[in-house]
Amino acid sequence: MKTEFPTTFPDWTGTRKPAPQVKGKLCDARPDLGVRLIQQSKNRFAVTYCLHVKTGMNYTQAATEYGACIMHALACGGLIEND
Repeated sequence: MKTEFPTTFPDWTGTRKPAPQVKGKLCDARPDLGVRLIQQSKNRFAVTYCLHVKTGMNYTQAATEYGACIMHALACGGLIEND
């Protein structure tokens, strides 16, 4: 069963905004968390997390950002205890 990636996300005021569109090859997506990894070109990546977007990162930067976004989403969902 494939889950579709959300098309809108709430901003800090609760207003729903369109999901960011980043050109490139979708490498991985976590629709349940709102996180995507996109390869923009050779050794250039983007990570989107709900409305947050970081582009133009190298492999190491993207890996760090992607992991941080996933862990933040899990912590916000109460799945990680980080006191």
